[in-house]
Formats: sequence, structure tokens, C-alpha cells
Amino acid sequence: MKSLKTFAAFIVLLVSMQIAFALYLNITKSVNGYKRVILNDYSIVIVSHAPIEENSLSKIGGINIKELVHLPKEDIVERFEDKLSPNSLKLLRHR
Repeated sequence: MKSLKTFAAFIVLLVSMQIAFALYLNITKSVNGYKRVILNDYSIVIVSHAPIEENSLSKIGGINIKELVHLPKEDIVERFEDKLSPNSLKLLRHR
């Protein structure tokens, strides 16, 4: 009977270790997939009066910049023409 208890305890230990390892693999896979999605599909928009250079940004936060794109102000203001009042549009164009 003692050997049966020892064997059962050993089996329970092995099963619990296998479950923990499977959970670890699934969580690691999920986190890596989330990182991949964030790296490929996430954009940050920075607004500045002065031109921004890519190497000045990487010095700030140690950010790995994939691409730096200049967005013309007029293109952005045109997107909001139907949603903003003429006075608001005038203020946006002025700034």
C-alpha cells in the first residue's frame, strides 16, 4: 500500500509539472504573438513645430523606429473639414 501511495504522489507531481509547463508555453506563445502585433500594427503620432529627425527620437526613449513619416498639416486638417466648425478649422490652419 505504501508503494501505491508513493507511486500516486509521483504521478500527481508529474501531471502538475506537465500542466505548469503547458501553461507556460501557452502564455509565452500568447505574449510573443501580442508583441508581434504591437510591433507591426501600432503607430505613434508626434506633433511638433520643428522638424523631427529619427536619430533624435531614438536618443529620447531608446525606441526602435521602423519608419518616420512626415504628415502634411493640410492633409490632416482636410480630414476634419466635415466634422469641425469653420472657426475651428481656421484656428487649426493658423497654428
